Formats: sequence, C-alpha cells, structure tokens
Amino acid sequence: ALVRGDFRSAEGNFRAAVDLDPGDASAHATLALLLQQTGRLDAALESQQRAIGLAPADATQYYLLGTMHERSDDEASAVAAYQQAIDLDPQYPEPNVLLGHAAMRRGEYDEALRYYGDAANAMPQSVVARYHAGLAALAANACDVALSWLDQASELQPGYGPVIMAQVRRNVVCSREDVAGNLQLARQLYQAAPGDDEVSATLALAFAAGGDFDNALRLLPNNEDYRQWREKLAAGELPGSAWPEGAAIFAPPLLRPR
Repeated sequence: ALVRGDFRSAEGNFRAAVDLDPGDASAHATLALLLQQTGRLDAALESQQRAIGLAPADATQYYLLGTMHERSDDEASAVAAYQQAIDLDPQYPEPNVLLGHAAMRRGEYDEALRYYGDAANAMPQSVVARYHAGLAALAANACDVALSWLDQASELQPGYGPVIMAQVRRNVVCSREDVAGNLQLARQLYQAAPGDDEVSATLALAFAAGGDFDNALRLLPNNEDYRQWREKLAAGELPGSAWPEGAAIFAPPLLRPR
C-alpha cells in the first residue's frame, strides 16, 4: 500500500502489526516514520518514544527520534537525541554528520570537525563526510587538515563541484601556491556552472591570487554577502578567509531540505 501511495491502508497495516506484537520496537518505529511522512509529527514522536522504551539500547531509535524532533523545528531536542545515538554507538555515521552540522551552526568548528571525522572514519566511501570535514577545518583555520579531507573527497569523487570549489578557496587562502593550476580548476568549475554566484566568487578569488584584480572584481557577485570582499579586492588585497563571515555554507541545515 505504501508503494502505491495509499498511506491510509499502509497505516492500517502498520497499526495492525503494532497490535499484533505491542512489544516490537521496530513496528512502533515504522509506524512513527509513516506518521512523520504524512505530517502528523506529534503522533510520530509518541510512537517513536514507545519504540525507544522498548529498545533503549538501540542507537537507531534515537537517531530516528532526532529526525522527528528536527522536522518539528525543535533543534535542541534533535541534537540531544543524536547525541544519545552516538553515546550508544560512537561510530554511527548519520548522527555524527548531523551533530557536525549543528556544531557548525553554533560556530564550534573544532567540535564539528571531530564529528565529521568520526563519520568519515566509519564510512570509508563517504564524500559528504570528508567534504564537510574539510569545510570545518577551513573554518577552524586548520589548512593542512582541510587539504587532507578535501583531497580524500576528491579521490572518491573526481570532478565533484563543491569539493573543487573548497579546494580552490583553500589553496588561495592557505598556501597561494600553484596559482596557474588553481585558476585552471576554477575556470573549469565556472564553465560547468557559469551562473552560480559561489562559483563566480571562487573564480574571482583565483584571479585575485594571481594579481588580476580587475577580472576578480568583474566576476565577484555584487551583493551584500561579498561586500567586504569587494572592498578588499578594490584595494588590491586578498580576502583573509575562504568564505565571507556568516556564509551559509558554514551553517548547513541538519537534514536535507524537506
């Protein structure tokens, strides 16, 4: 029924499963997920709390509870639930990533890096965990650590735009070496996404690193986010950070957009 989009029939089936075995935590959790999917968040939370009461040592149940709190716009409770999940299973990747996001939003970049690192170590093929670890390291001014994580992400998924963008910006801000190679990377990124403000700003930064401030100013988005960068470039100076202060990239939402 759920595959067909018949949520009413699916809910009936899941409730029947709960009635058949009220001690089955997975049945309560499955019902909670359905209730969440249909927008009944309070009922979903109640069902998920029952699942936790039946399986208090199951880290997955706390992770699911956290996602439901988050969709209820209760970030504090979501973070507490994710923390309970990794207290039970320190290498649980998903709550580690989400706790990393929460730490980024608080400006606690070293803590975010630790969470992302734990997630990356638990998921050897995760580009996302390594990419975010690189961003956290950049925000914490740990340039060598950022390089390591971003290079790992690039090896796993060559040509991935967000990683290339972070690599270019890291290279300009941290090392300012291989200016020509960095500019070539930024050009390739721009050719793939010419209308993207963040990509344009990345190419502008690469031009500025080579002393071409005219092209840098031409490409830099003319908006409030990059106002301070524009002032720096107009004075013939490089910005001192990989992204402007308060950039959205350093404050990721906990979950994917609804």
